[in-house]
Amino acid sequence: MEHKHKLVATASSRGQRVCAIESKMIDRLSNLPDEIAQHIFSFLDLKDMARLGCMSKRYRKFHLSSPSLEININEIPNQKMKKCSCNMRLQLIYSLDRYLFRRGDNKIKRFHIRWVTHNRFTKDCACDERFRIIAWVYNAIRCNVEELDLDVSLPRETPLALSSFMFLCKSLTSLSVSMKCVLKGPPLDSSSNLKYLSLREVCIVDEKFFTWITCCCKCIKEFRLQDIYGVANITIESSSLESFVFECPGLSAGCNLNISGQKLECLHIRWGNLFFDQKSSLNISAPNLKSFTWWGTSELSLQPESGIDFGIIHKVLHSMRGVKVLILHKKITMVKTQHPSNL
Repeated sequence: MEHKHKLVATASSRGQRVCAIESKMIDRLSNLPDEIAQHIFSFLDLKDMARLGCMSKRYRKFHLSSPSLEININEIPNQKMKKCSCNMRLQLIYSLDRYLFRRGDNKIKRFHIRWVTHNRFTKDCACDERFRIIAWVYNAIRCNVEELDLDVSLPRETPLALSSFMFLCKSLTSLSVSMKCVLKGPPLDSSSNLKYLSLREVCIVDEKFFTWITCCCKCIKEFRLQDIYGVANITIESSSLESFVFECPGLSAGCNLNISGQKLECLHIRWGNLFFDQKSSLNISAPNLKSFTWWGTSELSLQPESGIDFGIIHKVLHSMRGVKVLILHKKITMVKTQHPSNL
């Protein structure tokens, strides 16, 4: 009888230990609301999200409805990319195609592509990767993407012809394009909700693109142009623009830049060493300018408008780097006597 009591006591203690272990192994993640769990999973890359989707039906739902996607070929070691065959690359591309197809119309808030085309490493490449990249972008546009970031490394001799379909997406508020591509201006009767636009290594063949920025981008706040080419005259007049960056040292001589903005506060301009001719010009109208950085070797003329805050001039002069010829209007030279504390 005493032996039976010991067995019961032993079984009871074991049960308590099991309950204690189970209480410590509670799956708290499964008990979270979908919105919070989705936010946590948004920090995972596409590979980890695919693994997550294999765990349960609920996690598969998160996998196919993640609002943030990043396709990053740079996660593969450089040597593996150089040595892999076209079949291996195509298998990777097909798997990405299937994933985007299974997502359906689930909204994409952020879509980032980091890609190096296979023909950068292999001469006899049969992969049609440029078409796939454009198809992925179309899919993101269809899913009402809000933030689109394209960082694609293409051979210099084969730039991608990029249509203006991206700029017609009503949900898009942020667009960054960094790749060798040819860009045409969108229709002037369209509208855009872009707030941030960055173009790098893009060939802009139509000056109407900047007319479109002026007339159709009423919400844009930050505009960046870096290493663009193909255009000679750039004119931007914006009532919403607050920050403008222009870094194009490789542009040919004869480029004319005209920037005007009532709300423009931050201006960064970098000219190259080719601007020694009289055909190049720079015109700025920014009455509320707070920060101006000039880095270049061209002739620069400062002529203040009426009502200018002379306290800004001191900061403007100190922001210049490598100016070959500096022409100051007589009103600026009089600042020394009228506002000695500003110099």
